[in-house]
Amino acid sequence: MKIVLDLIRNQPADKAMAILRHTPKAASECLEKLLKSAMANAEVKEMNTASLYVAECFVCPGPTLKRFQARDKGPRIQNTQENQPYHTGSCREKNKTRIVAIADRVAHPLYKKIVGRTYKLKAHDENNECGIGDTVKVMETAPVQG
Repeated sequence: MKIVLDLIRNQPADKAMAILRHTPKAASECLEKLLKSAMANAEVKEMNTASLYVAECFVCPGPTLKRFQARDKGPRIQNTQENQPYHTGSCREKNKTRIVAIADRVAHPLYKKIVGRTYKLKAHDENNECGIGDTVKVMETAPVQG
C-alpha cells in the first residue's frame, strides 16, 4: 500500500488518477475509488477541480484483533490480525495562504521517551513564492488584514 501512496503523493488529482489506473498493484483499485470520492466531494463543494492535488496520503495501523489458540497442557498462543486503514487528503492551493507542517521530537513528560509529533500552521505568503517541499521559517506576528 505504501508503495502506491508514494507514487501519488503531491501529484495533481488527474495525474494521480492516471497513475492508479496503470499501476498493477492490488491497492491501486481501492485508492482509485477513494480518490474518485474525494474529487466528487470537491465538485459538490463547488471547488475548482483543475487545481486539486493529493496533499497528503498515509497508512496507519488500525485496530488489532486479538485471538487465542489453545495448546496442550494449558498454554495458549496469541494470534493478532492487523487492519490498515488508509487516509488521503486532497485540497486546493489557496491564494497567499500556505499550510506548513512542523515536525518536532520531544521527550514524553512522564515516560521520558522521545516522541515525534507533527502539527500544521497556516502561513501567509504575500507573493505566492513557496512551493511543496520548501523549507520555511515561521515566526509569530500580528494578524494580516487582507
